[in-house]
Amino acid sequence: MASSTGVGVTIVVALMLIQSHNLAAREAPEPPVPVQPANPTKVVLVNQIDAVLTIHCELNYGEDLGSQALPAFQTWEHSFQPKFDWINRMTCSFLWPGRVQDFDVYKQTRDVRLSELYWLVGTNGLCRIVDKTQECFPWN
Repeated sequence: MASSTGVGVTIVVALMLIQSHNLAAREAPEPPVPVQPANPTKVVLVNQIDAVLTIHCELNYGEDLGSQALPAFQTWEHSFQPKFDWINRMTCSFLWPGRVQDFDVYKQTRDVRLSELYWLVGTNGLCRIVDKTQECFPWN
């Protein structure tokens, strides 16, 4: 036969767990709101592949930037105003003999604090140069 004290303790513990869970849910911090960039963002792509690179880029809010043929070791750039009410992304496809790759050359969550993104495009991915420091990323 079960004791009434054991049942009472179980109920009290269950109520404490529910209350603790409710407090934790109410105290959870809000995710940070991205800062609205004040100036246009410029993306610069440098072809580091020893071949003509065809680039096709588009912004996630519907703007298709078309295709450009970029000779080896040449640059292409595009400036745009990030929109606060969208999760901004600029995605490019890169085509060269025998390969097609994609990469997000601008992601608001990663790049919101940068007004210029300078990318070196290589066969293994892209490397971003910020303040003379190089950070490399693999293809998507």
